[in-house]
Amino acid sequence: MKKALRIGIFIGILAFSWMFFLLEEELAFYGIYTLIDYRVHEIAALIPMLAIPATVIFLVIEIASIVKKRGDKSSKWLVLLFVCLIVLQSSWFVARADDISTSVTGVVVEVDPAEGIIVIEKAYGEQKILAKLEAPSTFCNMLEVGETYFFTYIHDKDTPHIGRMETFRTVSEP
Repeated sequence: MKKALRIGIFIGILAFSWMFFLLEEELAFYGIYTLIDYRVHEIAALIPMLAIPATVIFLVIEIASIVKKRGDKSSKWLVLLFVCLIVLQSSWFVARADDISTSVTGVVVEVDPAEGIIVIEKAYGEQKILAKLEAPSTFCNMLEVGETYFFTYIHDKDTPHIGRMETFRTVSEP
């Protein structure tokens, strides 16, 4: 029973930590630091980097337990569970590995605060191309169609014209 309790507590803490991390990341995107302080946001970034090694340690302990006891069926299921947890947690890093940050000067073509979408026109060499950015409605309400801004946004390397806006600032006229 001690083993089951220990495993249950570990999985509970792991699940709570990931839920807190994902909630905190979403709140940070909207700039809501009144609920969770910015310092906590910075510290919470360690959760994925600590969760995977902790899961690997529990996996190694469980494998060592199987080797000593020679074939406990419940331990084999726990090994499978820990391997699945490692794969799921690692997939978060894999998904983030393709993310690229882009900074560009662009003209606002369309703003939809209800949907949280901003469409900008940016120069790509001699061409003008459109980029569709997801943004908090507070950003959408600050932007004016036809005005030029300097945007920073995150996008997948395969879809550079669809992203998630991080910051913007007005471009001053010379």
